[in-house]
Amino acid sequence: MLACYVVGYIKEVQPEFRSARIISHKNDTATRNTTDAIRISPHDVVTATAMPWAARCIHHGKRYARVFWNAHLNDTTPTTTATDQIIHSPPHWCTQDTYDRVSCKNDTQVLCEPKGLLFVKTPKTGSTTLARVVKRIAQNVAKRSNVDVCQHRENHVDGAGLWYRNRNPQHSFLMASIRDPAKRAMSRFDWSYVTRHSHNSSAPIQLEDDFIQDYIMRKSTNVPTGCTSKGQGGYQLNYITMSFIPEWSAWNPDNPTQVKNSEHVEGHVQQAMMDYDFMLLNERMDDSLVILQLLLGLQAGDIVSLSYNVGGSYRYEHGNCKQLIKSVVSPGMQEFFQSDLWYASNYGDYLLYAAVNASLDLTIDRIGRERFDTAMQEFKRMEAKVNQICSQRVPFPCSATGTVLFHTDHPIPHDKIAQCIDNIVQQEVNEAVSS
Repeated sequence: MLACYVVGYIKEVQPEFRSARIISHKNDTATRNTTDAIRISPHDVVTATAMPWAARCIHHGKRYARVFWNAHLNDTTPTTTATDQIIHSPPHWCTQDTYDRVSCKNDTQVLCEPKGLLFVKTPKTGSTTLARVVKRIAQNVAKRSNVDVCQHRENHVDGAGLWYRNRNPQHSFLMASIRDPAKRAMSRFDWSYVTRHSHNSSAPIQLEDDFIQDYIMRKSTNVPTGCTSKGQGGYQLNYITMSFIPEWSAWNPDNPTQVKNSEHVEGHVQQAMMDYDFMLLNERMDDSLVILQLLLGLQAGDIVSLSYNVGGSYRYEHGNCKQLIKSVVSPGMQEFFQSDLWYASNYGDYLLYAAVNASLDLTIDRIGRERFDTAMQEFKRMEAKVNQICSQRVPFPCSATGTVLFHTDHPIPHDKIAQCIDNIVQQEVNEAVSS
């Protein structure tokens, strides 16, 4: 979490953080009635809770933490390694049944009952890498279970509830990925604006803090590619919720330091924590993957991947190599991300982040630290081997310095990455058999 800001600064928040010009919107006055707003002002924080925003969000978010546990497994499920070759019965989520995806988008969802391994791909949370891991898990489990396919879905969605509200919990496993709200917003801004306007220059574009704040708070609120939500408690909460959150029901720019209907926001966070079988945390990705491995009885080779799309690297786009500019957060933006405006407008996201973070700790305790540490060591070993070998063997269209090596319609060679990982796993199997 972001560091707590001092009480003296809280009481003297700079005027631009309160300015309605940054986030002026025209909305139905009925949806922006502030009579039911709960103000979490600097005074309230100090006198009522003795906590600044960051600590308050952590404290309240922990209320909704839970142990992630696969009810179809038990505590004695053995840790599996990359060399295990036992044929297992298909797990509960591994189904070959398809469902009518078109009907999932209607209001009644009568015909929609999603099954399989389901991943809500929250943008800019490490979701591209995780989507490949989900696909790899489904394919490998199908092979080990001697079935043709394990249904899976790992896509961006316009609303999680439209797709998964009526899922079959007996034949599915639903996940999402979460990230620190400020870091996710800056990552979205860097990709949507900075990288796309860099003109292949390695030097970051110099932008005024006011421009960045205006872009994040006002110009980037759409569901697919936004930095923030339209007063719905935070981008990520609105993205993953199974419920409908009305615009401006949790926050509005006319009263930017207030959380409207805080009990409703907290209710959405609590419900989201119950709706999902597991949530991964970007800042604790290794922990998240190893917990997932143990929850689903997987092998270490199922959850490893090759790192790409990271700051400083290059991505092939339309015949050119675009550098993924590393985020540079100015002192002014750091201050903004510690302001009452930012926390109030993203209150739900900070509660969700705290709840997921605490849930990972609770789940590790349930699994057992020794068992978890053993699995982590195996994962780290496999991950290091994959990154060392596959980074050299897998052909990417962009060099480390941004030179176009070849032109392609598939800038990320997913199939070749998977094949390289499979070869490493098979090599370990052969070595284990021969030893």
